[in-house]
Amino acid sequence: MMIYNTSWDCSGCGASGNLQNLHELVQHSDENTICVQRKKIYHPKHERNQINYRLRLMMTRTKDKRNAKELESIYKKLNILLAYLMPEDGGTG
Repeated sequence: MMIYNTSWDCSGCGASGNLQNLHELVQHSDENTICVQRKKIYHPKHERNQINYRLRLMMTRTKDKRNAKELESIYKKLNILLAYLMPEDGGTG
């Protein structure tokens, strides 16, 4: 779901709409006909934090300094890209 305009789309079943459509869909569907009830909600900020945590963990656990530097480079580049795509102020990149 886009926080800016509440438009959403389901990668599972292909349904889409706005927040009002989603609410109506959930209210008037049984669990066999709605994909939303079987899927978890994707939180980009949470996923970003999880990726960063795992990369930092890998950087501290690796014994090979070359691999540690490569992981650090990936970590930095990934966060530059994510800052461009998902700025904290809610704007677009």
